[in-house]
Amino acid sequence: VKKRVKIFVLDKSRPDIFNLGLVNEELNDNDEIIESDTSNKNNKKDWEKVLNTTFLCCIDFIRSHDWASILFFGNTNFKQLIYKRKIALNLGDLATEFSVFGVLVSYELIYIDQLGNEVSILSENFEERKNTLTKKPKNFLFKGFEPFKKTSSKNYGAVLIRKKVENK
Repeated sequence: VKKRVKIFVLDKSRPDIFNLGLVNEELNDNDEIIESDTSNKNNKKDWEKVLNTTFLCCIDFIRSHDWASILFFGNTNFKQLIYKRKIALNLGDLATEFSVFGVLVSYELIYIDQLGNEVSILSENFEERKNTLTKKPKNFLFKGFEPFKKTSSKNYGAVLIRKKVENK
């Protein structure tokens, strides 16, 4: 399966913040190439190689666009954990050139209550989405940023990396 790193503006109101996604290129029934960001079994054998390539693309992008920030967010629990773990393991090296922030978020999750009604709640727990109707949270509420701390990484809904600003 051919994989591609995709870097795109996350929100038009913040053209300086980009999201980094890893997509599979697949053929649909009409032999057209489509993108899939689903986690498939084909990702399990080479995930570390793919992750390293993804991080190198991120670093190259920020070096080329020093005004930009990259937001890392895994669309599965596994990807979320691995992104944060890899960043925590390499924080010392990253911090020499980049500012790394933990992003605090709440997720809008949809439940079905006992009467069969859809109920929307905000949760800070990414894992909690397992018990909802939505595989991906419907919306995110960004609550703030803090310098990335290994001991707090379990609380981060995403990680933001940008070029360090030199004080002159």
